[in-house]
Amino acid sequence: MLIINIVIFGYIFVAFLLIYFFNRRRKKVGTFFHRKPVLTWIAIIILGIGILCAVDARFIEPYSIRIKHQAIPFPTSQPIKVGLISDMQVGMHKRSEWMEKVVVKTNEVQPDIILIAGDLISNEYGTNEDESVYLEPLKELVGQYSVYYVLGNHDYGIGYRSGKKYGIRNPDKHDLVMARMEKIGIPLLRNDLACFTTKGDALAPVPLPYSEPLVLNGLSKKIHFCIFGTDDIWGSTADYERLALWNQKDPMILLSHNPDAILSWPKEIKRPDLILAGHTHGGQVYFPFYGPLGNAGVDLGRNYYRGLNYWNGIPIFVTVGIGESLGPLRFLTPPEIAVIELTP
Repeated sequence: MLIINIVIFGYIFVAFLLIYFFNRRRKKVGTFFHRKPVLTWIAIIILGIGILCAVDARFIEPYSIRIKHQAIPFPTSQPIKVGLISDMQVGMHKRSEWMEKVVVKTNEVQPDIILIAGDLISNEYGTNEDESVYLEPLKELVGQYSVYYVLGNHDYGIGYRSGKKYGIRNPDKHDLVMARMEKIGIPLLRNDLACFTTKGDALAPVPLPYSEPLVLNGLSKKIHFCIFGTDDIWGSTADYERLALWNQKDPMILLSHNPDAILSWPKEIKRPDLILAGHTHGGQVYFPFYGPLGNAGVDLGRNYYRGLNYWNGIPIFVTVGIGESLGPLRFLTPPEIAVIELTP
């Protein structure tokens, strides 16, 4: 965080000094800057744009939540609106007030179901604070929607991966996260399965194991889709044993913090119809013509850092998340709540 502030404030200070210097020299007859006014103005404009970008990246964009809508064809008999939230990383930079804003924005879109794709706490710089307390505003969503979550690498205290090595091992706080979310009333999908049918206009979870025809309260029901949530593949191990409860005729969503989870999907089991993930932050800083600046250590590659892409014909949607690593810095990658509109 300190380094980011030094770089941002240092650039702004130096850029202002250079603009002042160039402008003064431009007015003095005989100087290079007076003889080359076009070049001087180009330099001043570039420095000015850089200042605006630095201010946006540090002070504006990280605190602005956008709603990103994405329609995806899905083999279900009715439209389903999924709210996807990831990488909240509360604690170091963003706390309860930020989560209250996230809850308000989520309520605006009225999803059928809300999925939280891991990294609920920041867990950076070796702090022993119980950052999970800042997740309390999520309880306002409980009872209104079906809400589920998976764990991420920050919850386990793992900061990054380089090659096959994992770095920055902070305290493992996934137990604190699990205890807090249980208290709030949001269930964890930890290598586990959840399937849904309809109850009136709302989705209703189906008791497992289920069989066809599905009869609930004396009524025949159709399974609209299932979700399999994996444990974080850096902090633990993705285990697919519970997939044995899944009728492979029914549509399946794989929810994982890291999109790489699909690479370990069992070959003998039908692949999911959709993958929803986070982890990458979209690179957090994005440059036109270059792409994501940050390296999330994803084996699938940088093409899978944001938005909708396809892997072997399977749609993978990766949200850029709503929190940050290292510091509140984003550029052309504003925090987002993704609204996945599954269309029959």
